[in-house]
Amino acid sequence: MLRNAQQNARNLRVNERLESSEVSKEEKLPWWALISFGSYSLGNIGYHLYRFRDCNDAYHELMEEIQSAKNDLRAKGVLVD
Repeated sequence: MLRNAQQNARNLRVNERLESSEVSKEEKLPWWALISFGSYSLGNIGYHLYRFRDCNDAYHELMEEIQSAKNDLRAKGVLVD
C-alpha cells in the first residue's frame, strides 16, 4: 500500500513537471533544422534519381559498349543471352 502511494506521488510529480515546462524556441530550433535538412536531402536525392535516365548520349554509348562486349565474348565461345 505504501509502495503504491509512493509510486502515485512520483508519477504526480513527473506529470506536474512535464505539464509546467514549456519548450522554448531555442530548444525547438535544432529539431526543426534537422527535419528540414533531412526533407531537403531526401527530395534532392529523389529528384536526381528520377532525372538519372535523361542522359541519352551516355545511355546509347553504354549500350554500344555492352553489345561490343557481348560480341567479343561470343567470338571467344562464351554463351551470352
